[in-house]
Amino acid sequence: MTEEEWRTSSDPTQMLAYLDQSGLLQPNLPNWRKVRLFSCGCCRSIWHLLLDERLCKAIAIAEAHADAPAREGRGRPLERARRRIERIASSQGVTFVIAAVREALCLPWYTWRGPAALAARTASAAARASGEPETEARLQAELVRCVFGNPFRPILFDPAWRTPAATALARTAYEENCWEEVPLLADALEEAGCSEAAILSHCRGPGPHARGCWAVDLILDRR
Repeated sequence: MTEEEWRTSSDPTQMLAYLDQSGLLQPNLPNWRKVRLFSCGCCRSIWHLLLDERLCKAIAIAEAHADAPAREGRGRPLERARRRIERIASSQGVTFVIAAVREALCLPWYTWRGPAALAARTASAAARASGEPETEARLQAELVRCVFGNPFRPILFDPAWRTPAATALARTAYEENCWEEVPLLADALEEAGCSEAAILSHCRGPGPHARGCWAVDLILDRR
């Protein structure tokens, strides 16, 4: 995949495969966190279809686990949530919505499939659940770009840009899924002296954004 193809792709599966082939999505690397958050972002994109409150709670648990994996173990919250979803699937049947949530909850030791394949399965199920799979796939491709950035052009972030104002806005966006704050984040970064066009344009762009957004992660010093 070329940089131009990355910028214009509407195929999240192809993009995830490229990241995997580049060695960026191995389960023992920090990017496993981003894989899970991308999967949760796909589920949040169809949030209006998660009519069972237990599905919504499961995604919230998966997001929390992404930022605190060391606390997880067999029998802990993520595994309990997954078992709960399996019971829902057994009683109601495996709908595309349930399938998307189930894949987002996968643990690294739970399956032989790699992280890229798991994320692709979540994306596919969510797209089919939406009823407009091609439109949803294009949105998911934007989510890949939001979460993983541009692998062809790594960004050097100046810690001086990490001001209290920028950090507060980024934390609100991240912790509360309040992404309408992101354009204000660009203003705060500019006031701090940031002139990095990629960061500013991403913050001011139309989105979509999700937890794991590469620009927000840089400000919050998350990996």
